[in-house]
Amino acid sequence: MDLKDRLNRLKQRGTKDRSFASSVPVAGCREQFPGLPRDAKQQQIIIGLDFGTAFTKVVISNGSQHYAVKWHLDGQRNPFLLPGRFYEAPDGTCSLSDNGGRPISDMKLRLLDGSHGANTQEDTILFLALAFQGVRSFVFNDLKEIFAGKKINWFINVGLPTDGFHDEQLSELYRNLIVKAWSLGLVEVISRGKLATLVPKSAETSFSYDAICVFPEFVAQITGYVRSPQRQPDLHLLIDVGAGTLDVTSFNVTKNDNLEDKFPIFDRRIEKLGTRYLQRRRLVGVQTTDTLELDPFHAVPTFARMCELTNITKGELKLRDNAFAKDVATVIRSLLMYTKQTRYPTSEKWKVGLPVFLCGGGGKCDFYAELIADGTQFSNCPFQIKSLPRPENFIAEGLLPDHFDRLSVAYGLSYDAFDLGEIKKQNEVSDFHETGAASSPQLCPKCHGAGFCPKCGSSGWVYT
Repeated sequence: MDLKDRLNRLKQRGTKDRSFASSVPVAGCREQFPGLPRDAKQQQIIIGLDFGTAFTKVVISNGSQHYAVKWHLDGQRNPFLLPGRFYEAPDGTCSLSDNGGRPISDMKLRLLDGSHGANTQEDTILFLALAFQGVRSFVFNDLKEIFAGKKINWFINVGLPTDGFHDEQLSELYRNLIVKAWSLGLVEVISRGKLATLVPKSAETSFSYDAICVFPEFVAQITGYVRSPQRQPDLHLLIDVGAGTLDVTSFNVTKNDNLEDKFPIFDRRIEKLGTRYLQRRRLVGVQTTDTLELDPFHAVPTFARMCELTNITKGELKLRDNAFAKDVATVIRSLLMYTKQTRYPTSEKWKVGLPVFLCGGGGKCDFYAELIADGTQFSNCPFQIKSLPRPENFIAEGLLPDHFDRLSVAYGLSYDAFDLGEIKKQNEVSDFHETGAASSPQLCPKCHGAGFCPKCGSSGWVYT
């Protein structure tokens, strides 16, 4: 969709023009290539921002190609993953690279924990401002041959770790933080002092709320799949294991009367059961012998390696993992049983196998992979574990073949908001009523939720 079509559709929907190029001073801003002629052809760029707990990922799009942003930092293991931390020097100067200052991290975790105070907001703005500088640098340097000489209209789509359609407060907070971060990022040297003096004066003129759209991360994550030849109709399950959260969604893949993609969401559970919380549970009261491999920005060690690093016996670590595994299994089991009993009991997938996407950095951790591999422990239904296919229009030179899922949210967010399909929210999808009102799930009184008993059909739940 070109810029003219986009603006026409915005007008038809009663939404004002989201382009903010006219609100930015023509001279002196770093949102454009230098020496740009006044009659330069306009180019829309959409920034797909996946603001993660451990890593932030960004994919930008010109409407046809989608480019994963590379972060040119020292010591990176994966140049497409931006660690969720920055450094603040004694003079207040901030940098994504280690400048000898104090490291500041856990911005996303603090937001998830409900800490929306001034300190958390300032840290988030500073981090995102640095990230936006990196994005523009990538466009102006790495993609210069593609975009040079064009007047860029910037748009940002950001993912929420919740059902953002219902969480208006968090959605508004994200938009406010992004507006201020973009404004601060126009300053060459970013510091906390500049944040205090610059943002209040420039936020209204350097960026517009109308340039930002907010979506649930799940919506963006399946965009590549539903546009691929591997797409299947009917029921699906997506399990996204991040550093902070375990995000489980049951949904349908179909089309509406206009043959546009339609995704009814049957159920969604988001719990703080990501890799950071797994590590916390494992390390309670434990002194470690190696800090590098246990760094929150490092891949989670395997079970065997964890024992070596911590001197925890295999039996003790198994006990700790079992307690955490029960929490994870309860989330998945309750969602599946609610979906099967109340939302979509007639799906053939319950018999032939449920397509399951296991995504996120935690999806490659042996703890989660082994736990989720056997679907029968959750609903007496086999799982068909699938990988999100890498789209042909996704460009990320050097990315490992099985690592697209790490960037799948950012990829989906780099699409125009009008091209993401029709999302049917949970409260817009009717329950399946076969014999009257739907009943409520309760833990099985025989196995107490453990499953593998005839009373609950191995689900761990009964309906009363």
